[in-house]
Amino acid sequence: MKKLEELIRPNVRALLAQLPPCAETQRPEHTICLDRNESPYNAPYNRYPAAERHELRAEASLATGIRPECIFTGAGAWDIFDLLLRTFCRPGTDNVIAPTPVSEGFARLAALNDVAYRPVPLGPQFELRAERLLEAADERSKIVFICSPNNPTGNLADADEIVRTADAFPGLVVVDETYLAFSSAPSLRRQPSVHPNLIVVSSLSQAWASAGLRVALAFARPETVALLDRLRAPYNVSTPSLRLACETLRRNFSIFKWNSLVADERRKVMAAFTQLPFCTCVYPSEANFFLVRLKGAKRIYRYLAANGIAVKDCSAYDGCADCLRIGIGLPHENTVLLSAMRKYDPEKEVESTTLS
Repeated sequence: MKKLEELIRPNVRALLAQLPPCAETQRPEHTICLDRNESPYNAPYNRYPAAERHELRAEASLATGIRPECIFTGAGAWDIFDLLLRTFCRPGTDNVIAPTPVSEGFARLAALNDVAYRPVPLGPQFELRAERLLEAADERSKIVFICSPNNPTGNLADADEIVRTADAFPGLVVVDETYLAFSSAPSLRRQPSVHPNLIVVSSLSQAWASAGLRVALAFARPETVALLDRLRAPYNVSTPSLRLACETLRRNFSIFKWNSLVADERRKVMAAFTQLPFCTCVYPSEANFFLVRLKGAKRIYRYLAANGIAVKDCSAYDGCADCLRIGIGLPHENTVLLSAMRKYDPEKEVESTTLS
């Protein structure tokens, strides 16, 4: 890969010369703080978070086995992806690459940053192929985004293909492992130590059942983490979110139990869907959802919505015609879903649609 400094946007390199190493510092406990225009009332929420960020990194290090200086904290995964685009990609000049189908969020962020977005189709079974990603790259390609398990397909990307991409691509390879906790596959978060251009992102939204906190972690080389720390918005994660995230990371046993229960329910629900006469394919999944191809998927989507059940219509995604993404809920919620699906009558729904 190119040196990290070479990948940074020229205007950002110029800005770095004016910035201190990090905007936040820890203070001794009894320091009289009169330099940040904070209110002296309503402790502890009157103070900007600083010590809490260090505490979260320490807890994340204990939970993952990764050194604190290799962990970056963002206000959700999309905050991290956006920061990467703004740091490395020149608007109107550079491009990013992503296998497709994948969450539309990557294309949206690229558009917001005026960065060209190059979707690369996955294989016929939604498998990742390094050579396809590399063929799409040119001298202006800065980032390859890979989601594993993928959203919306639910399958894992081959780790060897990811590493092969990182070895050959001169820019950054960013792996979103938001849904990996529902799989038995190992994380790639140790790989940046041997592949400097690899960044692995894990959101607390899914893996730690804390979507409301809007906290995510990025695992990267210390110099990459230090760079992102200098460029992120000051105090970008709130004190309550940081403190609750620390508490969540200490509950590893509960989190592991919850994720195991979700994986068990996923297997049951997927098996039940294979028995439906109008189901044509249930795709393998390692996430807390699965992708299913159904005859008349759009009608089924509307039928479920009319019965108070929300699922994701993925028909507009590349290669996902007539597909719905089904999330895994609590056992009783999954039972309601399956009951509704077993009561579904395609002929009746066609007639109802025609009459309306």
